[in-house]
Amino acid sequence: MNISFIVILGLPILYLTGSLRKMVANANLGGVCFVMYFVCTAALSFVPIVRITQDISINLSGAFFCTAPAVYLAVKKDYDYKFFIPCVLITLMSIASAFLLNSYTLPYLPYLVSTIVVIIAIVFFNARAPIYAPVLIGLYNILWSVMQLFISNYYLNVFFNVIEITSASLVICLIAAYFVTKSKGRHAIRNNSPKKDMLI
Repeated sequence: MNISFIVILGLPILYLTGSLRKMVANANLGGVCFVMYFVCTAALSFVPIVRITQDISINLSGAFFCTAPAVYLAVKKDYDYKFFIPCVLITLMSIASAFLLNSYTLPYLPYLVSTIVVIIAIVFFNARAPIYAPVLIGLYNILWSVMQLFISNYYLNVFFNVIEITSASLVICLIAAYFVTKSKGRHAIRNNSPKKDMLI
């Protein structure tokens, strides 16, 4: 049982029992969308990896896990100029990691990537970080896999085979974004309170 299995099954159950409703609402997500997102991912996880060419395959559950939030953001018209800065950072990270992985054995690289993506998502998108994190990891994986096609002749590219680090990033962003934005909200309320100003 890996972390992706726990996340995909656990988060919808926690939401339905009421444990995650404040965190999901903080990210400005609808409950139905949140639950169906994981239900569809779980259903697609039973579909085997699809081979497109001899060297390229695609993980359908991972593809949905990363691209569904991108479509959701497009429908909500949530993309703005700030999105391009994280894209540039992710592009540089994917190129660097592709070259590093071909030169060195780096078993901890996925965890490093997940951590960097979480930091970028929290810094640039605040409460919406849980929605943007899977999109950024999907972008990273696409660019990284394309780089592998150019620099390695012996690597079998499985696009969107990043469901585990995506799950970890989403959970961390969901928790971190809630507490970061919640504390900011309290600070803003205190600073704007007329009673506080009168006492000072």
